[in-house]
Amino acid sequence: MKLSEQTVAGFTGLLASDAPAPGGGSAAALEGAFGAALTAMVCALTAGREKYAAHQALIADVQKRAEALRPRLLEVWYSITCRRQSKSSSFR
Repeated sequence: MKLSEQTVAGFTGLLASDAPAPGGGSAAALEGAFGAALTAMVCALTAGREKYAAHQALIADVQKRAEALRPRLLEVWYSITCRRQSKSSSFR
């Protein structure tokens, strides 16, 4: 099964196993992507609200950065995991 098709349960099960990949770097990159997604969500929910009118430029900037960071972190997650998998299989 391709990494991108893993369920959350499958990925965390693999992470908890003795498999060489995924490891801590993969988990950290995936958590970073979740953090960026949550940041973008909060910005989307806050944007345009009168209560935060004074901060709209900052909200828009943070949302743009978070939305750009999420796919980059997913690429890192995928790259680290695939690299570790291929490296460990070369030692077998």
